[in-house]
Amino acid sequence: GQSYTDRHEHNDRLRKATRILVEKLIPAFAEEFSKKSVEELQRIHVSEELHRNGINVRHVGLVRSLIKGKDTSADQARRTLLVTMCERTLKNVLRREMRMELARHENTQPSDHESRAMVVDFLNLVTRAHQTDQTHNFWGTELPFELKLRFGPKALSIEEQHNLFGAVRHDIVSIVK
Repeated sequence: GQSYTDRHEHNDRLRKATRILVEKLIPAFAEEFSKKSVEELQRIHVSEELHRNGINVRHVGLVRSLIKGKDTSADQARRTLLVTMCERTLKNVLRREMRMELARHENTQPSDHESRAMVVDFLNLVTRAHQTDQTHNFWGTELPFELKLRFGPKALSIEEQHNLFGAVRHDIVSIVK
């Protein structure tokens, strides 16, 4: 096993690397990302771009919080990152729901019909096909909570926390595809 000194040195290196990531790499990436044209941002694969720059996707919320400009490019950059966060979070919420459904069936598999119905119900919830207390709670409480949990407390603005669906409604088709 590692000695105390090895662990201490490893932890020191890890803290330094994290400091460089948070204080230099992520702010530099946010600045460059915010300068991309709207057309570039519409074609970009955010996770590939982040990884190419040595940044894990879990830092998207921090990247997004550092984009401060009010111009069209900065607005589109924030929107692109919000869409990415929603896509990833919704995918994980659906997977969690599917695992829970499997666990409820214990020794049997849910039928294809049950599985499809669950996905359809989830997509109806996400697209707000039906205005119910459940959809209101999902978009008003559950999803903002999941986004902040996954991407950090700075991932959403106050306005987005209070009207997340409004912030992404024009992108809902790309989010669920």
